Amino acid sequence: MANKLNKDLLNKTNEELCILVFRLKLQLLEFRFRKQTGDFNKIHLISEIRKTIARVLTILKTRSIKLTIGTHGIFMYDNKNKTVKSLNDAANEVMKETPKAFEQQADANAPVKEVVDKEVKSIIKTEDNVLAKKAAVKKTSQVKVKKAAIRKTQGGSN
Repeated sequence: MANKLNKDLLNKTNEELCILVFRLKLQLLEFRFRKQTGDFNKIHLISEIRKTIARVLTILKTRSIKLTIGTHGIFMYDNKNKTVKSLNDAANEVMKETPKAFEQQADANAPVKEVVDKEVKSIIKTEDNVLAKKAAVKKTSQVKVKKAAIRKTQGGSN
């Protein structure tokens, strides 16, 4: 199966491969989020996507193509021809497809988010209580130390 996949990838153009990497990275991000929320059972897909990304990047490297994906956009650097090509238009098309999936995921996780928010608030309250107790203990111990110092200076036995 990997050989067929590699042949299919080798037949694609550089631009198609770069967009494929972008699409796969978005899908990988979505799968990781779904895995953390607990509603993703096909964990093996994550490793398959990572391997496919590695295959595509290897093909691009053999073609002397460097791909950068960042907040500034997607750029493809061709080291042989010394050219730079922006793939932002194609990336925007991909991004139009993905928000729907993320919105559906967010809607499905709304009750989970409420529960998590309640848990976080309770944790913060308990941490505040613990800090207040520590401060009270510290204050009482400081008072005890001061009283002991006063007794020693006054010549008391206690």
